[in-house]
Amino acid sequence: MIKQDYDKFSDKRTPYEDRAETYAKVTLPFIFPEESSNGSTDLEDNLVQSLGGMGVNSLASKLVLSLLPPQGRFFRLQPSSAEAMNSVTGGDENAKAEVVAILSEGEEQVLSEIERQDIRTAFYTIMRTLIIVGNILVEKKEGTGLKLHTLRNYVVERDSRQKPVDIIIKESIHKDNLPEELADFNAEEGREEYDLYTRFKRTEGKWIRTQEIEGEEVGQEANYDDETLPVKALGWNFLPDEEYARAYVEDIVGDLIQYQKCTNLFVEGSMGSAKQIWTVNPMGQTRKSDVTGASNLDVIDGRADDVSVIRSDKNYDMALLAQYRDELRRSIGKAFLDTGSVQRDAERVTAQEIQLMVRELETGLAGTFSLLANELLLTIVKWIIEEVGLEVDNATDIKITVGVDALSRNKQADILMQYVQTIHTLRYNDYLSEAEIVQRLANYMGINNVNLVLTPKQVQEKRAAAAQAAQAQSAGMAQAQNPNEQQVPMQ
Repeated sequence: MIKQDYDKFSDKRTPYEDRAETYAKVTLPFIFPEESSNGSTDLEDNLVQSLGGMGVNSLASKLVLSLLPPQGRFFRLQPSSAEAMNSVTGGDENAKAEVVAILSEGEEQVLSEIERQDIRTAFYTIMRTLIIVGNILVEKKEGTGLKLHTLRNYVVERDSRQKPVDIIIKESIHKDNLPEELADFNAEEGREEYDLYTRFKRTEGKWIRTQEIEGEEVGQEANYDDETLPVKALGWNFLPDEEYARAYVEDIVGDLIQYQKCTNLFVEGSMGSAKQIWTVNPMGQTRKSDVTGASNLDVIDGRADDVSVIRSDKNYDMALLAQYRDELRRSIGKAFLDTGSVQRDAERVTAQEIQLMVRELETGLAGTFSLLANELLLTIVKWIIEEVGLEVDNATDIKITVGVDALSRNKQADILMQYVQTIHTLRYNDYLSEAEIVQRLANYMGINNVNLVLTPKQVQEKRAAAAQAAQAQSAGMAQAQNPNEQQVPMQ
């Protein structure tokens, strides 16, 4: 039974759930609340600091903007090699331009569908969950976008290469919301909720989907290959021989907890220092009732020496605590790529200096960019290509163009322009292909050049027409300067 295997695999998942609860408490509690929580549970941050939550939101936003930019393209459809392009076009430059235009139109179709299915919103939730929990299961619902399953709703078994071979999803579904393919299930009278178990198991190179409710097999068995499998078990940082990944917050959870403690002490200490308690000498001439009952500017009998205020004299200790707290804040800010945290304490800090420091920090996530680009973005593009019915054969590659280089997308364009300028300086222009330069610049800058850039044939015709116009204009000017000169027709 699927349920029995799900319960058996859940034992390996428990330590990751416990750690995820801890990480959520010092960042964003609603991302992974305690198992006992429900709709009536308040998931407000009951701590005295919000630095962790702001850091997670900031880093997640940077990842979304870098991996799924709102402008430009995060992927390209292109021939797998120059040989593949030549085999299709026969080396004809005009045919190559037509192929590029067709592929570019396909890219636009995929991007439009991604926006229509609102995948960007789900992407932001995926990033925040990966940062805090480290694991999430993404399921593609045909035509409607992505459905996300938290760590408590699925189990996964991996092979020696850490590739999933068995995935089981548990969903609590109301009887009225059962999918159409499960309409044959006989619901019990008076029962509203049921646990639906969906299993994707890899067998002999194929994925087989089976479903079960209350031990009863439901629905139709479905087969998928690796390209069409509608689920993806994602993780932030996998360690050898572990079924689930570690979260990004795990690297800095010590600093977050210490920052929480320091902030708590600082708040309580500040409130204690602000509190004023007056004492009156019981053996003195001043009566306590006169002090407590006196209004502002009142005159009472007594001596000033009989009255004093209790002081903590902890200013030095509080200063040390504040200094340590600031150091933790800067350390945490750097981990979350906060540009304000990388700026050194000086009167003048150049923009280039900040850019270099930020670049240095961002390259620390290069492995994560590559993982997310290949594991998630490439899968999403393949899902959408399948849904919109694009024909992408083996001669066409899907290239993800984001990652570390996406944080500075003009870098390759700048390098290309420097190269072209160098060739021009050396007067080796005959070695350059103008059409290829224009196409590469469009790719690097993420510009859709369909109907924007002319084909080589159109460029040739345009130049020929311009030459004829210039020749005609030159002949007209010569005729105007020598009106009596008889034109000799050409033989």
